[in-house]
Amino acid sequence: MEKMILLFVIIAGSLVFMLSLCKNKVESVLTFLMRSMMGLLGIYIVNRAFEYVGNDLMVGINGATVGMTGLLGLPGFVLLYALSYLFIKA
Repeated sequence: MEKMILLFVIIAGSLVFMLSLCKNKVESVLTFLMRSMMGLLGIYIVNRAFEYVGNDLMVGINGATVGMTGLLGLPGFVLLYALSYLFIKA
């Protein structure tokens, strides 16, 4: 009987642990997707604003830029424009 209770506690604890891992992974994926979409929208808006002003500082919209903003968020967004400035003005 004690072995059965111990087995039940181990299985229940393992299930709770695995569910908590899955929740964190889903949350991480959703955070990445949200950052990617916001970064894509931000790049589009800033590119259009620079185009309207007549500035040639543009960042292309592609998988690398969307991935960088998804991973790094706002610092990645700023980094993209800093690198664009560095390589265009250099």
